[in-house]
Amino acid sequence: MSRQDPFSYGVWLLRYGSKSRGGMKAALLKKGFSAPEADGTVAKLADLGYLDDRRYAEELIRRRKTNNVRGKGWVLRTLREEGIFLADFDALYSDEEERRIIGALLEKWSRGHEISDKERQRFYGRLQSRGFNRENIFQCFDSCRGEGADGDSDFSEYP
Repeated sequence: MSRQDPFSYGVWLLRYGSKSRGGMKAALLKKGFSAPEADGTVAKLADLGYLDDRRYAEELIRRRKTNNVRGKGWVLRTLREEGIFLADFDALYSDEEERRIIGALLEKWSRGHEISDKERQRFYGRLQSRGFNRENIFQCFDSCRGEGADGDSDFSEYP
């Protein structure tokens, strides 16, 4: 049996979803390719436009705002693990967006009812484990308690 070409394997991996440069290198190394082979393959894939860390980061942020939602902390940690550091991360995922997502989750989980102290603790743990910012969580809890002028939450804006 002949050994698989690292470039062909890299292209094959991309059929199943985009990867960062760091993620591709890790996958190639895990498959048993040498570090120079992995580096060369990553460089070639990047030169051809198949690997773009910025595009990967924007896609990850977009997915985590809509599907299997995660907070800014989780997204930022994941990007750093991939070796991606964005100077404008806050412009791509703002605190306001995070609060709207938290509010939508609270509406969904509470089914429109007032949140009890026990539920508040449980929801806080769920949100914290998903990487949401502590201050944003508490601001949303305060909004749910009816601190708005009409007592309604303003979370219906979020899709």
